[in-house]
Amino acid sequence: MLLEQIVVFATLILQAIALEITPRYSTPQTNVLQQSYSDIKKQIITVPEFDAVTPKMLLKYGVVRVSSSNSIIASQLLAEEAFNPNYSPSYQYEKEEEESEAFSVDAASDKRKTIFYEVSYSDAQVTRKVSDWIPIGGCHPNTLSETSSSFSQGYTVTAGSGITASVKFSQLLGISPQFAYDLAYTVSTGGSLTCSVEAGKTLQFQVMVETVTISNLKQRQIKISGDYQFANGYLARMNVGDWESVETFSQVNKGNVQTACVTDPQYLMC
Repeated sequence: MLLEQIVVFATLILQAIALEITPRYSTPQTNVLQQSYSDIKKQIITVPEFDAVTPKMLLKYGVVRVSSSNSIIASQLLAEEAFNPNYSPSYQYEKEEEESEAFSVDAASDKRKTIFYEVSYSDAQVTRKVSDWIPIGGCHPNTLSETSSSFSQGYTVTAGSGITASVKFSQLLGISPQFAYDLAYTVSTGGSLTCSVEAGKTLQFQVMVETVTISNLKQRQIKISGDYQFANGYLARMNVGDWESVETFSQVNKGNVQTACVTDPQYLMC
C-alpha cells in the first residue's frame, strides 16, 4: 500500500515541466525594497483605464495598477532592484496622503527610472500538473544496525523555466490571472524533514509537487521622454510600445508540496 511507505507526510507550504530537485535548502533572502512593496501592495495607486495614466504619475509612484487590463505598470529600475540580492537602499517608500512614493532623489540619475513595463494578465491561461514521486538525493541504508536511526534532509524544488523581473514584480503586487490562481506560486521552494528508519531497512526521501504553467501573458514597454526632471514631470511624454507576448513560464505551488519517507523496496529509487 502506498500509505505504508510514508512514515512522515508533510504539506509544506508546473504540459510536461522539467523539475530540478536539489538535496539542500537555504532560506530565500528578500531585500528591504521587495519586502516594502509586498507590505504595501494594497495601497498601490489604481486607475480604471490606461488613458488615466500620466508620465507624472509614473515618475512619482514608480508603479501603477490598471483595472481594465488586470495589469501592473512598473519601472524597470524598481522591478529589477526588488529582486537584486545586492540591493542597497537608494530610494525609499514614503506615505503621502495614503499613496506610495516610489523613488527618492537618489534614483533620479538612473535611466531605468524612465523605462516602464506594463504586464497584463487579462488573457492569461493556467495549466496545473502534479508530479510523480521524485527522489531527493540517494538512499540512506540502516541495514547493519540493530536499532532505528534518524536522518534529516533539506531540499529545493525549482521549476524548469524562469520569469522576467517585470512579471515577478507584478506577481509580488498581487496581479495574477483572475481565475484558478492564487499567490502561493514561486520559481522554487523547499524545506527540510527528518525521518526515522527501522533497523535493517533503507530510507529514501521523496517529494511530490504541483506545478503551474502560465501562458498568454503580454507586456509592452513605456518610455518617458522630454523634460521629465523639471516642472514636476508635466512636460514629460509617454512613448507606448506595442503589446508583445510573454514567454510561457512555470512555477511551483508552495501550497501543494508533499514529502515522504520511503522504506518499501518497491518504491525506492536508489
